Amino acid sequence: MGPFTSHPDDLLWRFKIEDLFPHNDELARHILMILAANEDLSNIERFKTLLEAEKPRAGIDEIAQAKWNRGHFFLAKLRLGFLHNVWKDILGEENKIPPLTVAVSSLGDDVRQSYETLRNVVNSCRRTKNILNNFRNRTSFHYDQRQLEAALEVGADDTGKIIEGNSDVHFIVAYQVLDLIPAGRLPREEISKIKDEIEFIQNKFHEFVSVLFPAYIQHRSLMKKVEITKSPSEDKYGGLMEPQFHFYYVEPFDTVLRPFVVTTAYSKPGCYPKGEWFLAIPDEKNSFFSQATTFNTGSFRGSPISLDANFILQEVYEQAQVKLRQYLFDKCEARGRLELFPTPRLVEAEPKALVHYRLRDECSQQLTFMLKQTECEPLRSYLEAIQRLPPIVRHDL
Repeated sequence: MGPFTSHPDDLLWRFKIEDLFPHNDELARHILMILAANEDLSNIERFKTLLEAEKPRAGIDEIAQAKWNRGHFFLAKLRLGFLHNVWKDILGEENKIPPLTVAVSSLGDDVRQSYETLRNVVNSCRRTKNILNNFRNRTSFHYDQRQLEAALEVGADDTGKIIEGNSDVHFIVAYQVLDLIPAGRLPREEISKIKDEIEFIQNKFHEFVSVLFPAYIQHRSLMKKVEITKSPSEDKYGGLMEPQFHFYYVEPFDTVLRPFVVTTAYSKPGCYPKGEWFLAIPDEKNSFFSQATTFNTGSFRGSPISLDANFILQEVYEQAQVKLRQYLFDKCEARGRLELFPTPRLVEAEPKALVHYRLRDECSQQLTFMLKQTECEPLRSYLEAIQRLPPIVRHDL
């Protein structure tokens, strides 16, 4: 089931525009503005899903890789531009009469609290706000020769790429230069931090919308004016599955603390199903490995294989096992003791085991990485909750 196909629980609403969004209603205009921004960001994610499905294998086709990289950057430009507008046009309280805070407060405490959480997250990311502003003003929708001159100077020694086809020229170097315009060459660590913050902000915005819209409909008693058509789709090729995650201890292992594996399976509206695995090893390097897999549901059509949560969980479980064996093999090979190569087992346990790692302040760095990376909502919520717990105080008797 692709990102632009109907899903089993999709509902099509038909209504008279003025019933839901009267032109002279301040609250209605606020809601419509927020819904429009949410849809823009969701469409970027849908196109990103299609792009991920076309990702070439590394090192096989340099031309395909160059095209894919630039397509990826193009979507990133659009996404940052839209997020900048969300920041400025929707969350910029000083420009609104009345402020959005006042407008949404009329929809109840849940909406108000969700909006306050979103604003607190956004206000804590000032550096990211400046980056978004630079992308919007210098890159996303502008072609400024002065900015290009500065970027060309920074990237003068880089290798440019141009792909010439039968009917088109892909001027790859143009995007390489645009990469440099916003803030020169950012350190890789800062880019990673900004990416994490942008993902976090966007997720909080989507969460806010998911609370806001039902409250608006209920507040205005609008359901009686809406005609609803259910999706004809069958939940046959994955569909929307209930998101879930599983926890496993790694046994036996040559560290005092036990490593662990977490696997997830989930799907979101308009997106292909996904699975994730995370491997945390409490060694001297705080080793942490993770990977997400997108399952193209179209590839399973007509197949006897049911692309459900169990299938996805089994696949990512086996991927995690392969990574674990590779880690142990490399370790034994480095020691010159391949005969000691162990056969570890993954022993499933209750997810609450993660709480005890947090309370004992063990694998704290890996738990933080997992929280930043996962898109599985139950796992994210669980990790957010346990991250707020203080470590316990222990002493010998």
